[in-house]
Amino acid sequence: MSHGVRQPERNFRRQASLLALEAGPPAAGAAQATTGGRGNHNPSEVTRSVDVRATASHFRAALLQTPGLTLPALADFPNGSCGDASELLGQYLRDCGHGEWLLVSAARYDPEYRTHAWLTREDLILDITADQFPEMHAYPVFMQQGSLWHAQWEIDWTASPDIFRMHAFDEVDPAEDYRRLRARADSL
Repeated sequence: MSHGVRQPERNFRRQASLLALEAGPPAAGAAQATTGGRGNHNPSEVTRSVDVRATASHFRAALLQTPGLTLPALADFPNGSCGDASELLGQYLRDCGHGEWLLVSAARYDPEYRTHAWLTREDLILDITADQFPEMHAYPVFMQQGSLWHAQWEIDWTASPDIFRMHAFDEVDPAEDYRRLRARADSL
């Protein structure tokens, strides 16, 4: 992907429509997970994917239901929360035994400059804040192998999520927010 090239609006809408066809319609209030139409899957992989999706859904619910979080980016979740929410979710997935994930930080021009972040492992994308964008509002928990929508973003960097490094120079301690979010998500 080249820097600063704006994709024509009609092509963007077409790709968003193709993404919706790939993913299928979401159930009301349900997390979205698909296999991207790739066919045969190992049953244990599918089970793990369902477990990861459920864990991510519980964590997203905790983000919505936990009052008084101190991280400023979480105040209007999911809007503007993608980096912190993805860092926290990556830690939660690790703590719940779902392995290591990479945090992806990306940008695009559409026509203004925007940034976004999500988690990935191999070609599986897990995004609990994509619904802050109008074309993704139907996907509160987006989990899919590959994604036309995510492919439109130019990746700036990837890193292992680390909530303790996340705000090392801030006065805010993400560990307390994480403790409260984890307790809430675990109770769901």
